[in-house]
Amino acid sequence: MNNIQKKTNGNKDMKWYGLPFIVVGLLITVTIIYTSDKKSSEIQIRINDLVNEQISGIVSSVSQNRGTITLRLKNKVNIPYYFEITRNYSLSPYDLNEFLQRGDSIYKAKNSMRLEVFRGNKSFYFILNERINQGN
Repeated sequence: MNNIQKKTNGNKDMKWYGLPFIVVGLLITVTIIYTSDKKSSEIQIRINDLVNEQISGIVSSVSQNRGTITLRLKNKVNIPYYFEITRNYSLSPYDLNEFLQRGDSIYKAKNSMRLEVFRGNKSFYFILNERINQGN
């Protein structure tokens, strides 16, 4: 009987040893969620304020993650520009993030959402955060 009591008490003690791991795990999870939500809020603010910015330069990189396009220019590598899904169905590829190439020149005037893309002797355009030329 004494051995059974020791085993039972030992199991209870082991449960308490796991408590700090649970608490630390919860703190890490809450921190990750808070940081992710804060970053998402910052990106959404930047997207909403996009109309007030003039953008001009040569494309350094473009990527998409979870519906948000991130654009970096050679002259402003440390300043990312964020857009929502942007498409021009008259172009191929029609997604902005797939259409843009490193070395393309771009221009967006302040108080406008029209993004001009210059490649060689040709120019193309997108309306940021919109889908255009969808047809029927």
